[in-house]
Amino acid sequence: MKRLPAILIMLVITSFCSAQEVLTEGYIVRGKGDTLHGFIQEEVQKDLLRTIKFKTDNKVSASDIFDCSTVQSFGYAGGNIYRAIDFTNAAGDSAMVERCFAKLLVKGFYDLYSFLEDERTYFVVTIDSSAYFIFNSVFTSNGELRKEGNYISRLDQFAAECDRNDLNAERINYSEKDIAGFVTGMDTCLAPGIIPVNYYHKPRTKIEIMIFAGSLPLGGQSQFTGEAFIRLTYPQLSRKSSINIGIHYSNTLSVTEDLNFYNFVEKVSTRNIIFSIPATLQYNFTTGIVQSYIYAGFSGAILNQTTNQVNTTPSGFQQKFGIAFIAGLGIEGRLIKRFFVRADWRYELILQFPTIGIAYKFK
Repeated sequence: MKRLPAILIMLVITSFCSAQEVLTEGYIVRGKGDTLHGFIQEEVQKDLLRTIKFKTDNKVSASDIFDCSTVQSFGYAGGNIYRAIDFTNAAGDSAMVERCFAKLLVKGFYDLYSFLEDERTYFVVTIDSSAYFIFNSVFTSNGELRKEGNYISRLDQFAAECDRNDLNAERINYSEKDIAGFVTGMDTCLAPGIIPVNYYHKPRTKIEIMIFAGSLPLGGQSQFTGEAFIRLTYPQLSRKSSINIGIHYSNTLSVTEDLNFYNFVEKVSTRNIIFSIPATLQYNFTTGIVQSYIYAGFSGAILNQTTNQVNTTPSGFQQKFGIAFIAGLGIEGRLIKRFFVRADWRYELILQFPTIGIAYKFK
């Protein structure tokens, strides 16, 4: 299709657009112990592993970059605290000594930290100058066990002196909430005189409502699309991934040529009207003013099809309902405030035409 190269070129161009820098109020504690208040890059855990962007004045365009060798800790105003920690990473084929920024989850007799690397969550428990690395089982891309996780055996070892039913590591999930709760209870048991502090915060869910209307007239052919959906994102985990749930309407008129009963070429007009309730997972390649994206998912869809072709069985009007696979890609750019221009190309029951239109985002 002639439209495909043009859309792919647009995606490639926007993928190189610089991301819009988002800064949040916070502070850093440098190696010498002095504290600077200012603005830190948005809290996306995987981007905070070893370096952070910081500036004391949000009006200044350029940010300073600090790494975990020059900064002891940093924190977000009213939010999470991160510290530079040293540990031995034993999750891979060979043990490696590492240093990174990790999120403080529990402060007490034992301290608990977590960090995100390569889409995996890891934990580190520290006491005095000792650090214990905790990880879940690691599997290969084929689903085969590469290395058995140690979090159950390690936590059971820590809590061996506690006679409490709620400190059974085999009953907890491998999650920040559950392991933070376990370590908090363990600290209370092992050192009653030290009150542990649980800093765990549930990842904030960002909820946005967006409506979109677009069309693409192609002479005798045309496409109209209208949709409204709720977009759910977890900025602490990823600004680029989101879950979209909503309603979708499309009206596609396609014109082709075919031979009739008399072997004459005639134009065949087919109109496909789709109404669906989709749920998709979207990934944005960029986070700036202009963003390219892809998405995939499923929907409950109704297809109403009408055609003037007489040598088909059945002919005329058809209606189908079922579960449909969805895949699509597109580009959107912010115009002013909450208004966006958007180009979207979608497969849902049929390969639809690309549409270009206006989107509005509710806050």
